[in-house]
Amino acid sequence: MKIIVISALAIVILLSAIASNVMASRGYWSASDPGTTRDLTTYHLFLVGTYPSSKFIGAELVNQNLTACLDFNPNYTSPNPVVCHHIKQGEIPLANDSVVDAGFFVVSEKLNASNANICVQVGYRNMYSCNGIEGFDPYSVSYPKLFYEMRNGIYNLARAYDYCIHDHPEDDLNWCVRQVT
Repeated sequence: MKIIVISALAIVILLSAIASNVMASRGYWSASDPGTTRDLTTYHLFLVGTYPSSKFIGAELVNQNLTACLDFNPNYTSPNPVVCHHIKQGEIPLANDSVVDAGFFVVSEKLNASNANICVQVGYRNMYSCNGIEGFDPYSVSYPKLFYEMRNGIYNLARAYDYCIHDHPEDDLNWCVRQVT
């Protein structure tokens, strides 16, 4: 009986260790400050230069299905970010050129902070776009803050694709987008 109890206890401890390692390897999102957690690093992500969907076609196409992601090895053809969070259209301020607090992204401390990128994933044409770690301060007491510039990033790209598809369908799409952006 003692051996069975000890074996069961060992299995429970092993499973809890495995579960915490699995969660730490992929990460998670939190709307509020999750506090410090052993073996994990928290990043605070922001989307800068957001516009309401009614402002222009690029904002409308992007805001319909917008996701903020933390990625340490961006791959634009097959994105595999560590953790993402969907931004609802109602969470984007109605004021032009606003900032959206995308929340706290918590990942394993083993990931190289200098490779951290904030990315946005958009349903329109399965777009995926990343920025580097602007605003990163390794000596800061608070969490590293990552900023993605929406106005000059994904909004312009979506607007360019829409323009080329509808106004210049006879042109090569990639060539047209490069010319417009």
